[in-house]
Amino acid sequence: MNPSVQDNNFSSLSLADTLKINAPLEKKNNLYKYLQKNKDTLTELSLDNCKEDLVHLFGQFEFPLLTKFELSEFVAIEDAKGSKKSKSKQLYGEIDESPMTKIPLDRFPGLVELKIVNSPNITNGIFGVIAKHCPLLTWLEFGGKPEEYNCNISLDGIRVLEGCVLGCVFCCRRSPSCCHGAPIEPIETLKIHYCVKIGEKSIELINERFCDSLKSFSIYRNYLEFSAKITDKCLKAFEKSTKLETLEVVYCRNFDWDCVSNIATCCKNLKVLNLQDCPIQESFEPLAEGCPYLEELNMSGDSWVKEEALVGLCKHKNLKIYHLGHFEHGDVDCLDIDEPEKGKFIGTLLSCEDNLPNLQVLHLEKCCLSMYIEDRIKNKRPDVEIAVSDVFPTKISKDLD
Repeated sequence: MNPSVQDNNFSSLSLADTLKINAPLEKKNNLYKYLQKNKDTLTELSLDNCKEDLVHLFGQFEFPLLTKFELSEFVAIEDAKGSKKSKSKQLYGEIDESPMTKIPLDRFPGLVELKIVNSPNITNGIFGVIAKHCPLLTWLEFGGKPEEYNCNISLDGIRVLEGCVLGCVFCCRRSPSCCHGAPIEPIETLKIHYCVKIGEKSIELINERFCDSLKSFSIYRNYLEFSAKITDKCLKAFEKSTKLETLEVVYCRNFDWDCVSNIATCCKNLKVLNLQDCPIQESFEPLAEGCPYLEELNMSGDSWVKEEALVGLCKHKNLKIYHLGHFEHGDVDCLDIDEPEKGKFIGTLLSCEDNLPNLQVLHLEKCCLSMYIEDRIKNKRPDVEIAVSDVFPTKISKDLD
């Protein structure tokens, strides 16, 4: 049973291993009693739009079996009151002692998966807590919202995060003379959402420190001009991460031929590549040989896919799932365009069984060209499942399919 609580009716919940709280709670007595009974059985905890004092309530108990913790839209009382944050020295430089440093991760000794998302107020301070109290962590996801970016997390925070690999979970020391000898599991999955200051240097450091373990990396961008940039240089850094199987770079407007080339050269074991809302205007033929194990490719959204990109991609022999974005037009112009010949061209190209011969699923936008594409492919390749998005084009596509 997976109870989800939107009021104070905890008494109606039976013993469970998963708890989800989806709104602020005015009274916490019932929750306290519930946790007293269930603290030894909970394995997953999800708190959405909860205030800081509610999160701190969980610090009064230890949850020995909890492996997954998700905190979304964290509301900090201090931030609401406008109080100033103090700073302290911690591993590297100055780290804010914000409410984020008080999240009771020390009460979840077996934590494997941590998500702190939709939280633009998260600061670098959380990484010191992670490095100290989460020795088993293999999945980390954090960041702001599409409509409210995180402007706090920076390269300094990523430097603290490397303590998860090189430091001691008890004293945060990087010295080999440390006597605690605590085992530290390497991070395998790292997802970063809408963090303005995370760019090239941070990604290079991540590949330097997590190269032996990283299997999945995602960065969801924003479209502010002053954001730290994602470049072909930092994509080349993934050459060190030989176990990488999933790469998601969402809304990187600097995407060009060098980016395609570096992915093909440096990500040999890639199985999933998500380039949603990136401009797809170069040939993708290098992926056919450079990424032979690639099974899913996402070019959806405001990607302005050009003919040479699609023609080159068709040479890939193993691709099974393909998300096609708007073809040679942007999403804001889509509903005003009537170019059936382009739709028929794509349909004819993909209906040939020699092109993408292992294709199983084709995702299309709710686009003016989709009906022409769908008609051609259905007649020639009935085994290919076609899924058309039910979302009308918007100015900026913000979410993954």
